[in-house]
Amino acid sequence: MTDKPATKDRIILATVSCIEREGIKSVTVRDIAEEAGVNVAAINYYFGTKERLLQETLARTLGELDEALDELDQAIAATGGDVRAGLRQFLSEFFGNMVRWPRLAEAQLHDALTVQDYSGPAIERTNRFLRGFLERVKPVLPPGDDAQLRLSVLQLWNALFMLAMLPGAFEEFADSTASDAEWREKYLDRLLTHFVGTANSEH
Repeated sequence: MTDKPATKDRIILATVSCIEREGIKSVTVRDIAEEAGVNVAAINYYFGTKERLLQETLARTLGELDEALDELDQAIAATGGDVRAGLRQFLSEFFGNMVRWPRLAEAQLHDALTVQDYSGPAIERTNRFLRGFLERVKPVLPPGDDAQLRLSVLQLWNALFMLAMLPGAFEEFADSTASDAEWREKYLDRLLTHFVGTANSEH
């Protein structure tokens, strides 16, 4: 059955779309089947249960975080080794994706957000990502010891994460939302000016 991988992948993608639209607690197998253009029996065949489908979907999408460091490396290489420019390019794409999929992030971090359970794979991979991220951007960070550099990275990602999870929360104050691509780019530019300065600045 040569269509198995394509069908299974289509169901996974449909599940992502349904999670984003409905939230992980409200999504149904029928919703997913309709989105994927398959019948419920196909979902049962490939995944057995809704719970297994959701687990595999979250595992698949969480795996993309492991690929993000490679994407950062590629962005830096594409800018001729300019860490600032590569970081800016990488964050523009990454932040945009975060804003487009807030409910998927909420699903990944459900236990951490609702019951302060930080033992799940999303937390472990996030911390692993941050360690790798720090190693790559160290050349453009203000001088400091390891603890200070870690604080800088945490400040950057918390500033992005808050808006990505709640893109419309500060609309009244900011007179815009993180869903507005132009505003998001201005936000990112200002954030990076504080984070790494400018190419001509001296630390």
